Amino acid sequence: MLYGLQLPNQGFSIEHLARNMGTEKLEINTEAATKKDGLVLRFNELDNARLTKAGREVFEGQSASLTGMFWPLPGGNGNEFTLFRLRMTCCAADSIPLKVRIISPEAVLMKQRDWVKVEGRISFSKVADRDEYVPVIILESADQVKPTTADNNEYEQL
Repeated sequence: MLYGLQLPNQGFSIEHLARNMGTEKLEINTEAATKKDGLVLRFNELDNARLTKAGREVFEGQSASLTGMFWPLPGGNGNEFTLFRLRMTCCAADSIPLKVRIISPEAVLMKQRDWVKVEGRISFSKVADRDEYVPVIILESADQVKPTTADNNEYEQL
C-alpha cells in the first residue's frame, strides 16, 4: 500500500544526514586517564558503550583509531567535527548515522564526507540538559587525522 502511495518517496539524502548529525552542546571531559593503547574500533562498539555507565567505563581513557567520514560542525572553527558511518537495518531509507565527536587542539580542514582515520583518546561527554552521552575522541594534534581511501561500503557492518 505504501508503495502505491509512493511512500517513502525519497531515499537516503544529504539533507536527511544533515538533520541527524546533531550539533548538541557537550560537557567535555578532557582529563580522562589513559588505560590502554592501540584499539581499532568500530562505530557500533562506541555507540553501544555510550548507553550504560559500565559500557562507558570500559572504553574511557583508552587510545584508539577509528575510520569514517568527516562532517564539519556548522559554524564551527574546525577544532571539532563529527566522524561517522551509517547503520542500515533494512534499506538505505532507514539509515542512521553512527557518530563520534572529534576534538582537536587545531583546526582540521577536510571536505564533508571525506574518508579519514583518526587516532586519539576515547571519552564520553554528557549532552547538556539531557541524560545522554556522546562518544568523543580527543586528539593531541591535528596530525592525528589522516586522509584514507574511501570504503566501498559506507555502512557499518553489524
